[in-house]
Amino acid sequence: MQAPFISPLHTTVAATTPPTALLPLPRVLAAAVALVGMMASEGGEDHRLTRIASAIRVIPDFPKPGIMFQDITTLLLDPKAFRDTIDMFVERYRDQEITIIAGVEARGFIFGPPIALAIGAKFVPMRKPKKLPGEVISEEYSLEYGTDRMEMHVGAVQPGDRALVIDDLIATGGTLSAAIRLLGT
Repeated sequence: MQAPFISPLHTTVAATTPPTALLPLPRVLAAAVALVGMMASEGGEDHRLTRIASAIRVIPDFPKPGIMFQDITTLLLDPKAFRDTIDMFVERYRDQEITIIAGVEARGFIFGPPIALAIGAKFVPMRKPKKLPGEVISEEYSLEYGTDRMEMHVGAVQPGDRALVIDDLIATGGTLSAAIRLLGT
């Protein structure tokens, strides 16, 4: 599996596999919510970026030494910064003919539904195994230290749907790749 690349998309950081890898899934548009990267992508031109960045608490050495954890719980406590975050994604994707917002557990569940409502798309949760009731399809993916599985309801995606994947970070790209494969199933 190829590692994802990161490229700026307007005021967000999006991650996707290279375009040639998306050929089997031409209707899937994949992007990941990388809140910290929003600040750098446009050089801080938008005043909202400053508010968003200042609302995110940085916790050194969490969850292990050497990691600078970007804690979005403080962003969620600031209604203006939270609204700005949602608004910026809505502005970016409103006219992209997106029909599905696929939210990866758990932060994708925070940002995905308000974005879906604002652009008139349906929200599809992508969860850890045995968390969704009913019939599901699953996809295994690699983590830094092992593997995991992600599940989605059967029938959540229809032919012709165009999906935006909301996730909180890109480490190995395994989660995002699994989400893209599930959406194409």
